[in-house]
Amino acid sequence: MYHPIQFKTTTLPIKYSTGRSPLRRGFFLISLALTCFVLPPPAQAQLPNIFAADNPSGWLNSGGANIAYLQNTTGSDVTLTLDGNTITTKANRLNIFHKSSGTWVRKIILNLQSQPISTIQTTSTALQRWGNGSHRLRRHRPRRRNTLLTGLYAYYKLDEASGAGALDAGPGARNLIQCNGCGTIGSVPGIFNMARSFPGTAEFVRNTSRSDFSPGSNHFFVSFWAKAGSLGQREMEMVSKFTSEFGNREWIVFLDPNTRKAVFFASSAGATVASVSSSVPFANTTTWYFIAAGWDGTRVKISINGGPYVTASFPGPIFKGAAAFTIGSENGTLPWIGQIDEMAIWIGRNDLTISDVQQLYNNGAGLPLSSFH
Repeated sequence: MYHPIQFKTTTLPIKYSTGRSPLRRGFFLISLALTCFVLPPPAQAQLPNIFAADNPSGWLNSGGANIAYLQNTTGSDVTLTLDGNTITTKANRLNIFHKSSGTWVRKIILNLQSQPISTIQTTSTALQRWGNGSHRLRRHRPRRRNTLLTGLYAYYKLDEASGAGALDAGPGARNLIQCNGCGTIGSVPGIFNMARSFPGTAEFVRNTSRSDFSPGSNHFFVSFWAKAGSLGQREMEMVSKFTSEFGNREWIVFLDPNTRKAVFFASSAGATVASVSSSVPFANTTTWYFIAAGWDGTRVKISINGGPYVTASFPGPIFKGAAAFTIGSENGTLPWIGQIDEMAIWIGRNDLTISDVQQLYNNGAGLPLSSFH
């Protein structure tokens, strides 16, 4: 369904004719100057239009406009054609596109409360109403400060060269080594700079202290980017402090081979677990997915690509066992095939809210450690 924005033009009253006295002409000039600030664009200008981006036809015509407001009301990104150009609109967002040299380019993305969430500034200075008329588009404003340094326990940029360990850029210097004789973890382009590529035979491990990464009664959260190199073949572990043996189960994030969803386990006794699965499965082996999971003191929860948390009751605490902390396996078993980048772990933070998660996801662009506050 298309919803064109309507504009009106205004004609100056005859009493402000320039043929009147100098005083009247003065009034005319003042009135004309004021009118320049309030008049909408002239009728012959190319005016922006608003469309429903989830139009089932998959094809839109701007009607000659050079600015298009595309509201995607679905829960996933939508790719469609606008004036013959293939574009992608972000889920649950108002996407603003500008046509330059015949090509449509996205300039800014807003959430449904009209707050800019993209770091790309718009070139349009006009404020236009959209939807039911109760919202206004606003100029880009700097992103608000976050609290992501609070409770940060470890951060792995995973920018190292192929074959190297993983350095902790967080406050604790909890560096990891590659397991001995189990293959080489490579290095490939990632979300920021480089990412580490896991061959399905190797993992990073914290071998100096088995007590590290055991949150106990402290609230715990982990976030990272992952791209699977294989789907449906077998279970693959992404990050864990966990073994399959009773008495050593703490927490783990893995990919279920049947549902292809990310799953988070946490155990309070080292045996039975509380479990939550992401709302969206991994669709292919070419897309990066952002995963955030953890325990807020009463619930275990998981989010994918900034979407709402899926939760389950879990009073805690998280069991403290003897399993090693590993990235890319479950204590050396069921190793990950694919890539992992920008892993953050918080222990002792009260909560990682969905607002925090959406800032980290940043509409698919990610948020570097240098932007944590």
